[in-house]
Amino acid sequence: MIQRGDNYGITPIGSETNHVLRVEKGFISLGHEVDGKIEPIDLGLGWIIGKGKKDFIGKRAMELNRTSKLPRKELVGLVSGNPHIHFAEGSPLVASGDHLFVEGHVTASVWSEINQQYIALALLDDGMSR
Repeated sequence: MIQRGDNYGITPIGSETNHVLRVEKGFISLGHEVDGKIEPIDLGLGWIIGKGKKDFIGKRAMELNRTSKLPRKELVGLVSGNPHIHFAEGSPLVASGDHLFVEGHVTASVWSEINQQYIALALLDDGMSR
């Protein structure tokens, strides 16, 4: 069955390859970047919310969350000054020198062949403004 793609230059890829490509593109994955607390705006997907709609499922909860003064976890990309530093998935993110206050966590980390370094996605307090 796999040989049918040979004439077209089609080759199967594994799930890890798919994972690398999604991290390079900044694409989200349920269970990695999305949980019950993260909203489309936190993921840079505010454009997907129908602003002209009078109401939609989750609108009230989102409005209540947005009135809080607490920082929101927002999706960011990470690269290191050292291309050989690997960000372990699930690692906490803390301010330099502060190991008591966790500001976020790494959601996905991969070796990027195209960039020749490790890259990662993370949810970070007020990440988009940082």
